[in-house]
Amino acid sequence: MTVLKMPEFIEMAVRDEETGEAFYTELAKAAPTDDMRGAFAKMAGQERAHAERFRKMKAELGDYKPAERHEGEYEGYFHSLLEMRAFGTPAEAAAKAKELKNPREAVEIAMRMEKDTLLFYMELLEFLPEQQGRFVHEIVGEEQMHVNQLTALSHKLAN
Repeated sequence: MTVLKMPEFIEMAVRDEETGEAFYTELAKAAPTDDMRGAFAKMAGQERAHAERFRKMKAELGDYKPAERHEGEYEGYFHSLLEMRAFGTPAEAAAKAKELKNPREAVEIAMRMEKDTLLFYMELLEFLPEQQGRFVHEIVGEEQMHVNQLTALSHKLAN
């Protein structure tokens, strides 16, 4: 049975949150309305807090090694999920946010990013011990709130 490299996957979650923070920080700077500016700034702060919590989780897990049920199944799947991400790095996310001139497009890209994150975290939950799993469930709830906030912004932009 293959053993997943959990520290590597937790580090990927850290990078994912850092990417989200960079994207939302830049969107907040250029947002055309106070509603959008406030929502993006709040999301950037939450992404920063998530990254810090994942760093702590990595230390808490130490050399924790969950086993895959089928050799190579999940490791390849996790890598595939991350390769399909909207942005590879925080710098790419910030650069994309700076070039976006259409607020609706910015919201759509943000929604895709959040949905990708949710999928990754839901899959990751299967392999975490209960204590860390509870935390990831909390983050999932916040990421779901981001999708709701982005949906509300999208509706406002449509009107």
